[in-house]
Amino acid sequence: MPSASQSHHYDIHVFCCINERAPGHPRGSCTARGSQALQAYMKAQGKALGLGSRVRINKSGCLERCELGPTMVIYPEGVWYTYNSEADIDEILEHHVLGGERVERLLLEPGQTRPRPTDPPRLTLQVADVSLTAPAVKRFVLRSPDDTDLPAYPAGAHID
Repeated sequence: MPSASQSHHYDIHVFCCINERAPGHPRGSCTARGSQALQAYMKAQGKALGLGSRVRINKSGCLERCELGPTMVIYPEGVWYTYNSEADIDEILEHHVLGGERVERLLLEPGQTRPRPTDPPRLTLQVADVSLTAPAVKRFVLRSPDDTDLPAYPAGAHID
């Protein structure tokens, strides 16, 4: 009976979505988020690591997880990842492809179609000034305790 590696042409087969939609499409697309350059980087890194005979890194059409992109799926396990940088690609190659361990922080869950909510970073701030700008409106000026610049205040952020 042939071993698992003898029964498959490749031990590991990676499919990276490079689907492209029109700019402004509500679902977005993996290509708009940099998937083509990242797939090319992954393929080049695979060659540099000497993975060519056992690992195949391919472009694919839409994998139907557009809102989570760029996305890839790695077979034979059928493990799905989202990734955004060359560092993410390096981590997937090092830990999953070479080490056989999943990269938990980049995993997509079965059936997941929306990004996981993330907890915003917590900052410790001090009140630098309070002033009355209208009868019912107070203006609070906040600063970091060490007077360093504060990060941009993202939409939806809250001050507790």
